[in-house]
Amino acid sequence: MREYVLSIEGKDYKAEVKEITSEYARILVNEKEYNIKIKELGRKSTGIPLVKRVETVTEEPKPGKREIEKPKINSIDSGAIKAPLPGLILEVFMKVGDTVKAGQDLFIMESMKMENQIQATHDGTVEKIYVNKGDSVAEDDVLAELSRPMMTTL
Repeated sequence: MREYVLSIEGKDYKAEVKEITSEYARILVNEKEYNIKIKELGRKSTGIPLVKRVETVTEEPKPGKREIEKPKINSIDSGAIKAPLPGLILEVFMKVGDTVKAGQDLFIMESMKMENQIQATHDGTVEKIYVNKGDSVAEDDVLAELSRPMMTTL
């Protein structure tokens, strides 16, 4: 796991991230373990949209490390599902066109010898999937895009 030295009000603390998911983290600080609920995971937005056009791949990519350009999308402005950590995609639980609910498991990703569930952040329809089982991903890589359901009035 990752280790950090944190300085709080002039005092140093040794911190080790034991486990992290999209919902919680287990962190060891000076030999005391804390279970922390995560409200938002990721980096803060710069306010500049980061949308890139990606060419369609016609042949099925082979699993493993690959250098295909993946879009970097501002998740606040889109339905992008991003990798919270670098890792390896172990399972993909949906396909393009599937309807998903908030909190539904979309991927299982191995990172730092731990399996992490990547879940839908909102209800929607799977528009694009950028990774396959066996792919290596970096932190903040876009794994999939979900469209939001159309708003209706009563």
